[in-house]
Amino acid sequence: MLLVLVHLASAAPLSECSRSYDNSTLTAAIAAADRAIAAVDAGSLLAGRDTLLERLACAADPLPPAVIGGVHRIVATAASVERQEVRIAPALASLLAADPGYQLPPELYSPSNPVRLSLAHAGLLLREGLPRPLRTPAAGWLEVDGASATATSTTRPSIVQALDGNGVVVETRYLWPDDPLGTWAPAAPVAAVASREATSPAPKAKVAHPHRAPLLAATIASAVATGVLYGIARADRDSFDDRSIVRADA
Repeated sequence: MLLVLVHLASAAPLSECSRSYDNSTLTAAIAAADRAIAAVDAGSLLAGRDTLLERLACAADPLPPAVIGGVHRIVATAASVERQEVRIAPALASLLAADPGYQLPPELYSPSNPVRLSLAHAGLLLREGLPRPLRTPAAGWLEVDGASATATSTTRPSIVQALDGNGVVVETRYLWPDDPLGTWAPAAPVAAVASREATSPAPKAKVAHPHRAPLLAATIASAVATGVLYGIARADRDSFDDRSIVRADA
């Protein structure tokens, strides 16, 4: 339950945090979680993971690869403790994306550890999935796992930071592929439709036919009367079929 609350808390800008955390504080939180791993203390590890994500949501600085990788590693390790196997490899893939060549500490992860056994799968996830577009700030840019980007992954989590035009952190989130983007969701593609509707010519109004004069003589020959009526009907038909009149539904 606490992890859900952490995700909700992470969807807020730094200005709404009661306090902020620099990279040294985040590094200390990673070290505390590592001590819980070494002690095989599952409860302390999960609490350390939650504390780390809470502080990440209020990060004051752009994150270096070591901190980004450390967060993903702790998330992967906590997922193995919670038996959420489907989240181990994706978090490790993000670790490898942020800190290529990273090696799991052998004193914390034995050869049979589920986290170490998931590394091969993590490597495959780096090359899978489509980008998930993000709305970029009006002033500034986004960094995804430490690199400037405009999209996250659809196969693994990402640490996304919004920075202003001066490179100052505005907001930091830990996003899984199924997490809502909120204010970072791209704008709906309605501009083109509105533009077409605004520039479409208005349909031409049909001009009413003038009132036809009645027949002046009832004694007109039948052939002549037939010809006149045929002409009237033909004129009505031509008006109905007039292709110069633009239909409103065209």
